[in-house]
Amino acid sequence: MKIRAKISDFMQFESIERRLSAIAVLFIMGTAITMGCMGIWLTHKFVKQRFHDNFIVLADYLARNAELGVLLKNRDMLQNLTTNMLQQEDILKVIIKDADGRVIVETGREETATGKDISETIDSAIKIETPILQIQPDKGEIELYDVKGNTDTIGYVELYYTPSGLRVLTKNMTFLFMAVSLILSSISFAWYWFFARSITAPLINLVAASKKVSQGDFDVRASGGNLRETKTLAKVFNEMLNSVKAHQQETEKMHIAMAKQKSLAEIGKFSTMVAHELKNPISIIKGSMDIFKKKNIDDSTKESMIVYVDEEIQRLNRLVDEFLLFAKPKTPVLSKVLMLSFLSEVTEKLRFTVPDKNIKIFLNVEDAPVECDLILMERALLNILKNAVEHSVPNHSLEYDAYIDVHGKSEGAVYIIEISDRGKGIDETIIDDIFNPFFTTRAKGTGLGLAIVKEIVAVHNGTVVVRNRPSGGASFQIKIMAHAVPSFFLK
Repeated sequence: MKIRAKISDFMQFESIERRLSAIAVLFIMGTAITMGCMGIWLTHKFVKQRFHDNFIVLADYLARNAELGVLLKNRDMLQNLTTNMLQQEDILKVIIKDADGRVIVETGREETATGKDISETIDSAIKIETPILQIQPDKGEIELYDVKGNTDTIGYVELYYTPSGLRVLTKNMTFLFMAVSLILSSISFAWYWFFARSITAPLINLVAASKKVSQGDFDVRASGGNLRETKTLAKVFNEMLNSVKAHQQETEKMHIAMAKQKSLAEIGKFSTMVAHELKNPISIIKGSMDIFKKKNIDDSTKESMIVYVDEEIQRLNRLVDEFLLFAKPKTPVLSKVLMLSFLSEVTEKLRFTVPDKNIKIFLNVEDAPVECDLILMERALLNILKNAVEHSVPNHSLEYDAYIDVHGKSEGAVYIIEISDRGKGIDETIIDDIFNPFFTTRAKGTGLGLAIVKEIVAVHNGTVVVRNRPSGGASFQIKIMAHAVPSFFLK
């Protein structure tokens, strides 16, 4: 399967190197095969013609030398000539005939050079027939040999040869030609691969450098290889990286400066809000003390002033506690919490937190383990629950002062907690501001309760949203990871 995957991956030709290599292989192989076939065909044709011409020359040679023997009817002379012709391995049989076609001498092999019987090969042998011509003699020669001067053809030479030698020669030449073509093709491909590698290697290095840059490593640099073009490309790429790194450093400096300015602005804003929130309780306490300084103050007024001072001192303590929690949230200590028992305990604590309210809580929770900070998450949920109680509409016809629905369920890796009340809901014009610090619709509220909820959920890498229910009331939905990885605020 791995081999098939590699072959399939190679056949996709997704890289320049593979495409160039494929083109080179096809081109070199196509050229080698074409040139090889043409070379073999031309060579075979040339050798065949020359091979045949060689036997024609032998037949002509025999015809010229057999002239005298035919004229003299000398069989011994002709027998010697034909026997000498059989010295050629490919000649199977030689026949000399007179002008009337009668056989004068017939000489042949009993078997071929390969050991086959001559009768099995003679049928496939190639025949060459050459006339024996009489050389026109002068007067003296005519008287000597008593030959008529007007006779031209005095006989025939039939020469039979086999092309087996030609086939062996052609086979050897074909093998040699293919071997040379293969060697030249291999050398050409090796040279091409080396040349293609010198081009693609810098590009592969450039791609690898680009991947490292995409992962945030701006110190990597590309090498350009030995070619001028790839060196230029690598140089431009490295200059771009230098520019990007310099720009990144400048951007980081700007971000640090902006963060400092933002921190100073937040500190100033926070200080202004703290001063504003502390001013009212302090003013009430100062006013109460001024009344105490007056003479002839009745006991009832003094008791009222004492109550006011005590309430404002408690309010100041609550403000300081919430300011500290909001300004520097606690680092969450994660532990595995079973949500059914945890939410049941939180709702029971709510009853003790608002003992003057008669509350009905509908609990529908799917039990599941969730990693969270028990104390911080309890604080966030109690803030939402108290907010739900405070915004429930009193109705004397109902048995309870507030009806609260608490739902919990798992959705994959996320656990969702939803707390809903049955009040009037939240004004749509302010629903986007309720998580902002110091935003409140109550006269004695600090405006930090829901802001703290958002901070606590955020350190658990979660989200909290609010919406109005179609049936009435508001619904807060908290989503946290079942296996949370906390994030920390930079304050």
